[in-house]
Amino acid sequence: PGNLTDRKKAKKREFRKQRWRRPSPTAWPRTFAAKQSARELGSDPFFSEMNYLLVLSKFALYHQSNGNVWCHLGSTLLGIVGLLSVLKRVNFVLVVAYAGALLCSEVPLDVALTTWCALAFVSVVAAKIDLGLASSVALIVLGYASQDLSHWYFGEETYQANSWGKTGALDVFMEHCFYLMPLTIECASPFARTCLRCSPLALWSWSNYALDSDTRWGLPFLVAKKRLLVGKLCLDQETKDMRSVRAWAVSQNPRKDATSHWWVDDLPAKEREAFERLVQSRTVEALF
Repeated sequence: PGNLTDRKKAKKREFRKQRWRRPSPTAWPRTFAAKQSARELGSDPFFSEMNYLLVLSKFALYHQSNGNVWCHLGSTLLGIVGLLSVLKRVNFVLVVAYAGALLCSEVPLDVALTTWCALAFVSVVAAKIDLGLASSVALIVLGYASQDLSHWYFGEETYQANSWGKTGALDVFMEHCFYLMPLTIECASPFARTCLRCSPLALWSWSNYALDSDTRWGLPFLVAKKRLLVGKLCLDQETKDMRSVRAWAVSQNPRKDATSHWWVDDLPAKEREAFERLVQSRTVEALF
């Protein structure tokens, strides 16, 4: 009976090791890289090292705590927001390019879709908050430091400390950066994956409530008392444009016992251009 029990335990241990190496049934059909033979892939050091299932089997050993994985999700998204803020001119291009690169890898389709949802969410957030360079870099550093702090708090070794010194540092760094988000999602709980998949829907719902609704902070149950937005046009160009529009309005001899209104199309070309500049000015845009 003792030997039988030991054999069962050994089988269970082997199963736990092998379950990370089994390809997912939802894996996307491989592209040009997958269509080549194993020998051809083996001749290319990049593809031979960038093996998702092999990396996942190692990554999962150091991310078994649910709390650590949650912290990794948050800190990774935080760092991505900082990175996309630094590269704000091409952030959407980078997200689309990375989404296409995931299709060329061994990442399962459901994990890739979850990654796309999360990246779509953070790319819109990064574009909306419009951080400066210093704040963006600080966000990247904070995201990186938070991961090390999370490993220390939950008592787990880091994947970086157990892999970067054994092979080429550059190859491992590229591997880690490319697969970091999918690997973290693979180790996350079903609830965490659902939250990430619903993040674009939550952002879309929030935007629709906050776009033109009489609410505070975009919450429909917090009705604001008024819709008056207060600002001051004080830049030189803004005051010059205001004088131009005001002079035209006075020249129309408006009534003094009632308000007067004109359509934008009624304005002459010069005054209309001045009005359009006021509408699109930074001061007016900042009110919203």
